[in-house]
Amino acid sequence: MAGSLGLNKRFTQTVKNIVGEDEFYHLRKTKGFEEAMNQFDKNIKTAFRGDPDEDYYVNFPMAKLLDDPANSLVANCWNMKGDDVKKIFQPLITDIERMVQDQLNLVLVKRLSEGHPKTNEIRGAVLSQLPQEAAITSTVATKHLGVAANAPYDEREDRGQPTTTNKYTGKQKVSKMTWYIHRGEDMQRDQKIVFSFYRSLPASYTPSMLIFTNNLLESPLDQAPPDPRTGSTTTNCKLTADLTGVSKQHFEPKVGLVDGTPYVDISYDLVVSMKTAIMKFSLEVEGVEMGSVEASYD
Repeated sequence: MAGSLGLNKRFTQTVKNIVGEDEFYHLRKTKGFEEAMNQFDKNIKTAFRGDPDEDYYVNFPMAKLLDDPANSLVANCWNMKGDDVKKIFQPLITDIERMVQDQLNLVLVKRLSEGHPKTNEIRGAVLSQLPQEAAITSTVATKHLGVAANAPYDEREDRGQPTTTNKYTGKQKVSKMTWYIHRGEDMQRDQKIVFSFYRSLPASYTPSMLIFTNNLLESPLDQAPPDPRTGSTTTNCKLTADLTGVSKQHFEPKVGLVDGTPYVDISYDLVVSMKTAIMKFSLEVEGVEMGSVEASYD
């Protein structure tokens, strides 16, 4: 189940990367997106066999999406290539391969301990590679955990909230929470949680501008708050993401709607690996680990 939900989240993020943050904000509330998610969940996930040349078609009925031939999105239909699906599956495949290897190591240790003399060094070497907390399989989250990000302003939902104006698009933005872990949720060991971030920089950006600081927020309230209001959320840790080593081919060039200023959109994921009571962070761009991230707790 955890693997299936992870695939759905990665599919959602892939769609968001293609259509853009503003259009995705409205798309995700539509029946068209619900139908597309259902197609991926019920048909594409079960049919995928790893063939990079296989084609899959995802429909977004009545979604009124802008055509994007470069990303194979035409007439509210996205032609997913086998490689697109493989990128979504890759983290799950890697986890399965690791678990299989762990099981093979356990079998080897068992056989080494069944009456074979002079195997202490081998057995110790194998055991040193095995998880030391294997007996603990899950824990329950005591707080909500998530991130705040700028989202398009909705007059009905966000009236009275502080707003900012995007200097490239001219659109109003408001800070909203996305909760990835909810209080009381059963969290599996070795679970991976992906926090998605989105930044815009001038086309003439300098390397120092590719170092971003993000706060991982928490809330002890029974109901997770929709925005990071004072008193409802506190900082769990500060995450510093360094993308200076990431090739610019991963950044999407755009032209501002306000005055034609060129800029780039940068999408990246901060990935949390749960291991006992410790969170290990890594940085991914388009599903591939690159760059670096450091967590600091004040």
